[in-house]
Amino acid sequence: MKTWPVLAAALLSALLHGAEPAKVVPWRLDIRVYSGKSDRLSKNEQYDDRAVKLGFKVEIKNLDFKKKLEKARATLVAFGKHVNSGSRLKVMLRHEFPVEIEVNQVQTEQSGEVLFEYDERESAQFGYKYIGYVLVIHNDKGEIIGSRGTPPMFVTNIDKILPLKPNTVIDRDFRPAGGAPF
Repeated sequence: MKTWPVLAAALLSALLHGAEPAKVVPWRLDIRVYSGKSDRLSKNEQYDDRAVKLGFKVEIKNLDFKKKLEKARATLVAFGKHVNSGSRLKVMLRHEFPVEIEVNQVQTEQSGEVLFEYDERESAQFGYKYIGYVLVIHNDKGEIIGSRGTPPMFVTNIDKILPLKPNTVIDRDFRPAGGAPF
């Protein structure tokens, strides 16, 4: 029995009856994010205040041997947690950049740096302490093709995080919150 007529009929039927479009296959990407954080005593203020300089280095490797990654965009968002209230988060840094990587090549991106101070000691608590980041890569159709982040709650809430702007204060459910609690 020949199977090609059966396959041809199935293919023709799928074409005529509007078969489901092919699903987007995630890209084979190796994503590495390095936090360039320095946390030291502040030279400007009180003896126990901490001064932080935060920046990131991102390396994305296209592990595919056949396709060049074109017209993609990456968004990196870093968060701080208020030292007096664990329920308040703040967007400390947001960095967006284009992603175009040849077959089996690496793209490296350096985010800008952000400076901030905090004090988590008993006497005068203020400011936000860095707690994590999320990096999301979209293709030209807006579909997510790769992500990385820590802690895991950031990766599982990408849809709520992407619209956030720098210095936005939010609660643990990623909803806008009032000012800093004191």
